[in-house]
Amino acid sequence: MFKVLVLRELYALSDEQVEYLIVDRLSFQRFLGIDLTQDAPDYTAIWRFRERLGAARMKALFEELSAFIDVAGFEARKGQMLDASLVQKPKTRKPVEPKDGAPALTRQQAAHRDGEANWTQKHDRSYFGYKSHIN
Repeated sequence: MFKVLVLRELYALSDEQVEYLIVDRLSFQRFLGIDLTQDAPDYTAIWRFRERLGAARMKALFEELSAFIDVAGFEARKGQMLDASLVQKPKTRKPVEPKDGAPALTRQQAAHRDGEANWTQKHDRSYFGYKSHIN
């Protein structure tokens, strides 16, 4: 159960979010040693464990874990997302809301525009779409 708290801390997740991601991600299940046929701990079990552990003991355990990580030559940073991926969308030539003086979009044109997708760069390449990650 301590490994669940490690995931919770590293990714800055709530108890509900870490429960969902344990069920959703094979990488989390492998890290926790959970088989596909096993049930993941629910958020109330995570919360009860964290409360029973207490802030002082949890801090001491994380300091000890940090020392082991340092001795092994690794670095763990909070919020580090290792598996973020991009979800590409077709490029939009016309904005969702036209500028002053520009003709308004028809209903069909507006339905095909994605006003929430953005441009981003990854490895010196530009992408239009969404970032798929937790944080």
